[in-house]
Amino acid sequence: MKKSLCVLVFAFAAFLLAAFGGTGQACVGRILRLGVVDNPNSRAIAELYVVLIAERTGTTAKPIYFKSDQLMYQAAAKDQLDFMIDDTDQAMAEAGAIGVRVSRSSAPEKTYLAMKEAFEKRLGLIWLQAFPVRGLGGRSALAAPVIRQKTLQNFPALPRVLNMLPRFMNMGSLEKLAAQTSSEARMKRAAENFLKERRLI
Repeated sequence: MKKSLCVLVFAFAAFLLAAFGGTGQACVGRILRLGVVDNPNSRAIAELYVVLIAERTGTTAKPIYFKSDQLMYQAAAKDQLDFMIDDTDQAMAEAGAIGVRVSRSSAPEKTYLAMKEAFEKRLGLIWLQAFPVRGLGGRSALAAPVIRQKTLQNFPALPRVLNMLPRFMNMGSLEKLAAQTSSEARMKRAAENFLKERRLI
């Protein structure tokens, strides 16, 4: 009886560790499709997440670039993406086209909260922790990973990894990174250095 109880306890502990434990083994060998609107800032942000995910989970995140938010969200609706990088200004510009009604506020934080609620309710997309960026026309905006609910089911540890980055992000550091997107190798090296300096990898 004691032996059977020990086996059950061990099995349950192993299950909890696999489901909620360290992020290192949760997604090893998997591929995540990352949607990005094609511009230097978004490319720099995407590369940071690609490197962070690879180092923290062993998962490959593959960026897929789009000309607009509308095309990116259409791809997500067709199950062609797992998560996206977006900002409140880009999303607001095309919210109507993707079936979301959101009122813009003069405060980016309020726009972000309204967008977070509307996207989750209408599209099943969850905006994670945000960070400041320069939006369309130089306006202040907030950017964030936007993750599908299905992705959360398949990669339950992923939000914890993605949420490590925002507190280290600001407009100055992002623009410095964006200036290094002229080549893939240079961009990856800059992203690795950024993450190492902040002890994220």
